[in-house]
Amino acid sequence: MRNHTSSSLIVAGSLLLAAVSAQKVDARQDPDPGTSLELLSAESDTSDSIKPGAAMLRSAIFPGWGQIYTQHRIKGGVMIIMQTAFIGMAFSADSKVKDLVAGKSLNPLPAQLENEIEIWRADRRTWILRAFGLWLYSMADAYVDAHLYNFDEVEPKFEVEVDPPGISAAGAGLRLQLRIPFRDN
Repeated sequence: MRNHTSSSLIVAGSLLLAAVSAQKVDARQDPDPGTSLELLSAESDTSDSIKPGAAMLRSAIFPGWGQIYTQHRIKGGVMIIMQTAFIGMAFSADSKVKDLVAGKSLNPLPAQLENEIEIWRADRRTWILRAFGLWLYSMADAYVDAHLYNFDEVEPKFEVEVDPPGISAAGAGLRLQLRIPFRDN
């Protein structure tokens, strides 16, 4: 039962990911040559379409959905599969505890059976905590991803100059220079 439940939940999560990925809409398609510049800038500005609160809410409903919303499909898919696996394993451990308790109605329970029941209860708590932690992480990650969606990343420029001996008046040397542009002019 344990492997069957978690396997079916992983398959369900994979199918959900495939369905969401199939609805992919690429907002950055090449415009028609006749499109005006104002219309082009309005279409390419997706800052209004990706909202941090909406991304966080989607991840609160189900971890990974917010990442898919912010165009991080692989990360979202991994979170969906992990969350379904965590929930499946928690249900599996819960059913094992119920089977052990229902199967042995001895009063008092043998010490070995009590230990086995407690091990499965601890396993159930562990899977629930993992699912809760992934849920919190997914919400925070989707929120940050939505804020950074239109971030214009400019690579810093590293320059290295080596002066061989006798060419410069100051003598031999090594000069390292780092230029970080703060805005694009």
